[in-house]
Amino acid sequence: MYIEIIPNLFISSTSNLQNQFNITINCHKISSFLEKNSNYKLKNTINISKDYEYLDELTTYIYKHVNNNKSVIVLSTEESQLYLTVICVYLIKYAKCKLKDAIVKINTKKELSIKNIIYIQTLRKFEKNFLSM
Repeated sequence: MYIEIIPNLFISSTSNLQNQFNITINCHKISSFLEKNSNYKLKNTINISKDYEYLDELTTYIYKHVNNNKSVIVLSTEESQLYLTVICVYLIKYAKCKLKDAIVKINTKKELSIKNIIYIQTLRKFEKNFLSM
């Protein structure tokens, strides 16, 4: 099962859907398609500056494809919060959502059971940098 967050941007925890989409981003694997951060992935240990750089490039990559009418699916386990993190950054950067509003928007599509957001510092940094422009 997959959930559409905005037109052409989807999330799922099931990896057997990959062939239904133009672009598949598996958050648990290294993103070899990226230029600067091709050997990096988010981990449970937080590195705000490196995570920020990676998420900035990844969401730019996603935006480029969504904007060209390509379907993009972001895969991760729900427990890891990786797709939540990627989609929140995307909504902050491109929809100019506050972090709180991005989480509410995702929650309206898929009920999330989150007590603590793992990447909260990184998400707040995106919110500060992109909403103060």
